[in-house]
Amino acid sequence: MRPGETRPGAANEIYERAMARLLEQLQLRAGTDLGLANALWHVANGSLFGCRAILAAAAREFAAVRGTKRLPAALVVGEIYVRTNGFANDHIVARLEERGVRVKLVTCGEFIEYVDHVNRHQNHRNGLAARLGTAAQEQVRSVAHRIMTRELGGHDRVRVAETLAAARGYVPESLQGEAVLTVGAALQHWRAGLIDAVVNVGPLECMPSKVAEAQFFHITQQEGLPTLTLALNGDPINAETLDNFLFEIHERFRKAEGGTVAVSV
Repeated sequence: MRPGETRPGAANEIYERAMARLLEQLQLRAGTDLGLANALWHVANGSLFGCRAILAAAAREFAAVRGTKRLPAALVVGEIYVRTNGFANDHIVARLEERGVRVKLVTCGEFIEYVDHVNRHQNHRNGLAARLGTAAQEQVRSVAHRIMTRELGGHDRVRVAETLAAARGYVPESLQGEAVLTVGAALQHWRAGLIDAVVNVGPLECMPSKVAEAQFFHITQQEGLPTLTLALNGDPINAETLDNFLFEIHERFRKAEGGTVAVSV
């Protein structure tokens, strides 16, 4: 919402307020003796321990401040800690948004789903408890996603099996770790027409990041996906590197739209 919001700061206000309410609700329910049967019922019926109403209200508030501005979209992928910690990635999401780009950030929940997938399909943990846990997690993710898209629109939730399938041909599923997720998420979103570019972030000399960067070189050549890999070590991101990359993205977007796009860099 942020790059096109109708009132500056509105999206952050809504997010912070809703996040505080969600944490308060979860802490409240965690302090009670739910029991396994009751907990599973809250998941199965979609109430999500009282969080459903909070998510729905936040979605309506977001929809109310969403502008109509057409902007290119970038997906931020990469090493799980660096991509999700603003200090570690020099606030890459904000830097991209300041340059007129909508940003989708692959969440840390992807890795939780991936670990469960590996346990089920490669480590053969397929007992009743494991299957029940997988089903419960999937229900929580799917319900939350549907609540938000009902108000805001958007695509179906991307499951980790789809991410792994998208990476085939570049990174095999047998290479466990973040590289296959990084490449797969980028390709799945690009092939579905959901993004215009990918920014891959990771620690300096991180091997999964280097594997992904190497494959992105081939992906750019073969599939046309613009990518930028940033190896971070605590120093600020070079602004010129971002500006040059995003100039190209805006130019491609302008030509695809058949018009002009105002860019503030």
